[in-house]
Amino acid sequence: MLRALAAHNGTVEEITDLEKLQAELKDAHKRFWIDIEKPTTEEYGFLDKTLGLHSLVLEDITHERQRPKVEPYDEHIYVVLKVFENGRTSQVSQLNLVLGPHYVLSVRSKPMPFLEEVWERAKKNNGMLSRGADFALYSILDAFVDSLFPLVTELDAELDAVSEKVFKDSSPEVMNRLFTLKRRLFNTRKAVAPLRDVLTTLSRHDSTLINKKNAVYFRDVYDHMIRIIESLDNDREATSSAMEGYLTGVSNNLNQVMKKLTAITAIIMVPSLIAGIYGMNFGNITDYAFGGASVAFLMMAAAVLALGIYFKRRQWL
Repeated sequence: MLRALAAHNGTVEEITDLEKLQAELKDAHKRFWIDIEKPTTEEYGFLDKTLGLHSLVLEDITHERQRPKVEPYDEHIYVVLKVFENGRTSQVSQLNLVLGPHYVLSVRSKPMPFLEEVWERAKKNNGMLSRGADFALYSILDAFVDSLFPLVTELDAELDAVSEKVFKDSSPEVMNRLFTLKRRLFNTRKAVAPLRDVLTTLSRHDSTLINKKNAVYFRDVYDHMIRIIESLDNDREATSSAMEGYLTGVSNNLNQVMKKLTAITAIIMVPSLIAGIYGMNFGNITDYAFGGASVAFLMMAAAVLALGIYFKRRQWL
């Protein structure tokens, strides 16, 4: 599905017909945002013949296994973003962005809410496209970065909730939540961290496709991205510390259990020793040991009581 916005003389027109868009693109005074979802064979031909995208760009658009990156070409700049689906860090979609002389192109395989919001703003306000295609690219990148803040806030809240339980609850559920959180943080940073280099390249305004006046906006997005990456790094370190605290707690609990088992074993062994000496396998032990059964039972009771008091004072029981 293809759609486009064409801005000229303070007005914005939405175009959904491919032939009309090809005719409008000949006007160098107009600024365009072309958005394509699930490109058809005809639309791939449009990208190749009309926009003249490099064959490597077309190949990357076709195969959605690219890492976030920016690749400058002579006539355009190609940018790849990884967008999380419904806030789930385990599911990502590829957003392809191309900045041309008087257009910005977005190609995707699935709907993206943040992109729809930018589209509606651009359609209602001609200021975005009238300031240049590079400003439209900035607006898309800025909306994408802003969409990451709620996800980071959610991860922070999950980390706080799990951290409170680390030293109170040593159940496997806590460790499972920590592992899940660490995996989410890893997936998020893996998708987000390369954007630092992308925004650095765009903010240098080395390309003639980016106006020097608009380069400062890319630096602003870069600052926001750095905040997100730093927050993710802090959360990863905090998660690792929480896991170490959990393992320490489990080890302490195991030590307490071992102390109790040792105390119980010692209490049981002493009566067993006395029973072995007195020969409890005889019906009448009076003839075989001093004092008989009554003395043996008294010694057992005294030993159990003494050991119980001793281990209780040592807090082993």
